[in-house]
Amino acid sequence: MRWASVIAGSVVVVTGASSGIGRATALGLADRGARVVLVGRRGSDLAEVSAECARRGADALVVALDVTDARAVCGAAQQAVERFGRLDGWVNCAGVTMFGGLLDVPLVDIRPVLDVNLMGYVDGA
Repeated sequence: MRWASVIAGSVVVVTGASSGIGRATALGLADRGARVVLVGRRGSDLAEVSAECARRGADALVVALDVTDARAVCGAAQQAVERFGRLDGWVNCAGVTMFGGLLDVPLVDIRPVLDVNLMGYVDGA
């Protein structure tokens, strides 16, 4: 089975879609005919990705939110269903990085990493 045939026409949420791996994932899905729900914090960057999806012939929905807000994440799923009638997939690409030894970094700096990279994925799932 070719993945393109599975992806074409599907509705997929991509978190972290404004840059990096999330953006590349969203555009790759758009190239394969998916309808993409672009989730990220920076609405203006998401609008650029949406415009690129449109140039590639794909329909995209922009949902600006922070994945640390569980209710907002649930709302993104609801918006996807309202717009496209269903939700077929969810790709968690949102992420933050921290540099330093675990014992050297204050807990207040570790918390956002866990909130985005762990709980943001759990809430998306």
